[in-house]
This record gives sequence, structure tokens and C-alpha cells, in this order.
Amino acid sequence: MYMIIIDLQVVNHKEYSSRAEFDDRVDSVLREYGVSQVCMAGFMRVLGGSFVRRWEGRLLNIHPALLPAFRGAHAHRDVLAANAPVTGATVHFVAVLPFLFPFLSYIPFLHGFRAAFSPECMTSLLLVLFIINLMDISSVSF
Repeated sequence: MYMIIIDLQVVNHKEYSSRAEFDDRVDSVLREYGVSQVCMAGFMRVLGGSFVRRWEGRLLNIHPALLPAFRGAHAHRDVLAANAPVTGATVHFVAVLPFLFPFLSYIPFLHGFRAAFSPECMTSLLLVLFIINLMDISSVSF
């Protein structure tokens, strides 16, 4: 059994007048908590170059589709619209230049149940499947 305890700190981008101000606050909070690695899943903001450079090599993202084929915020809508036979998740380092980063892992799966899930459900399911894969859990029931 795994248990993760998270101390929540919210940094609302709407409270900052610029991307740089927001990035600086996020950087400050991460350093305040002694964070050494950042793994983003569902973080739908583009981080500024100076933030990404400060965290270079320690900033991971889980994108809920197979890159580079399906980019952006509506990846699974696009997967379904393209009638792609396979979807999945991509784990990659975040880089200053979008999509010029090393892919660390692909977690593909077939679309046999595509009609049963909305794009939002598929995104959530992919993230759960990725975490299960990451933690190497041998049996899971939903």
C-alpha cells in the first residue's frame, strides 16, 4: 500500500500581473518546501523560459497523449477525432522550446473502449494508469 501526504499550497495565476511574477512565486514556493523534482500532470500553463532554465533536468510533465502526434490542451478530443487506434501518455522533461525535449516514457493502450469514455475521462484514466505503471503495482481494481 502506498500513501502520499501532500501539503497543499495554491498559487493562482490570476493573482499575478505577468507570467514572470507567477513563475517567480511558484519557484519560491517550491524552494520554500525543499522540492528537488517537479512532476506535472494536468498543469495547463506554459512556464516561462527563466523558470524552466532554473529547474532544468528536474521538471517532468505527464502529457495525456502520445507526443508529438497529439499536442495541446485537447489531446484526447483530437485523438478521438482522428480515430487513432492507440492512445496513451507521454512522460518528458520540460524544455524552454516546446517539443524539443527528451521523451522518457510512452504508455500506450488500445482504443477498444473509446465509446465508453469522454476525452476528460480518458485523460484522467491515462494519468491513473501511468501512476500505476510508475509504482509497478501488480494488481489494481477499479
